[in-house]
Amino acid sequence: MQHVPVSPSESQASWSPNLSASNGHGTPSASGEERRVHERVAVALPTTVSGDGHTQSVSTHDVSLSGACISLDVPLAVGSIVEVDVTLPTMAEPARVRGEVRWARQGRAGIIFRSGATAAIAAFVGSMLMSPEAMAAKTSVPTFDANADVVMDMKAGGERPDEFQLTSVFEQQYSSFDECVADAKKNPNKTLPGDVDVEILLNPKGHQPLGINATLPDSVNKGSLRECLRGAVAAADYPSYDGPPVVVTFSFELDPGTYWEEE
Repeated sequence: MQHVPVSPSESQASWSPNLSASNGHGTPSASGEERRVHERVAVALPTTVSGDGHTQSVSTHDVSLSGACISLDVPLAVGSIVEVDVTLPTMAEPARVRGEVRWARQGRAGIIFRSGATAAIAAFVGSMLMSPEAMAAKTSVPTFDANADVVMDMKAGGERPDEFQLTSVFEQQYSSFDECVADAKKNPNKTLPGDVDVEILLNPKGHQPLGINATLPDSVNKGSLRECLRGAVAAADYPSYDGPPVVVTFSFELDPGTYWEEE
């Protein structure tokens, strides 16, 4: 199962494609101060992954307190249970954890840690987050009025951001979205219902957006969850383009739980 982007209508004055998430992942938002509960550390750590009848020596793309995005040579099935040995610079032996594959796409997989040496990984991530470089990298993206009048820059070009690039960038945040939801649930066996709608005011210079809105279902409209999701959206590396700021929208299922890709 994959995200299938819906092409924007050519009659729209501003480009706001609705990118539906058929595999149940989506986009967050963060107004004012970014308050993500589980920050990620972008770091390549030598890693061995065993699962689906294969053992492969790969590396992490990023690591958090509760999971990791891992670059793979051999694809892993979504929902499968894997053994992960992560080589930490703070330990003589690799830290072994047992995890579940939550998503897999384009040579990467998001793995949620379930048991094992999670405390050792959490200690490493915590030390990295407290470094001056990590603290300086934190961002703050405000909300915005999507219906407000926009003063157009007449010198701006006519280019619009590439829809495929935006979708790819957004999908790389899946593991962060899962972490936000997992932390918000009091009962890990309970599924949070409903969909999340996100509006992103893109910055033509790329990287950090100019604004992010997130609308959650009323039944789970927790400020901490909303801000965690906004923070994950803000952390994506958005492409630059020669044109004015535009609003793009994503919609996704808040808590898809464990799911399997269709053959």
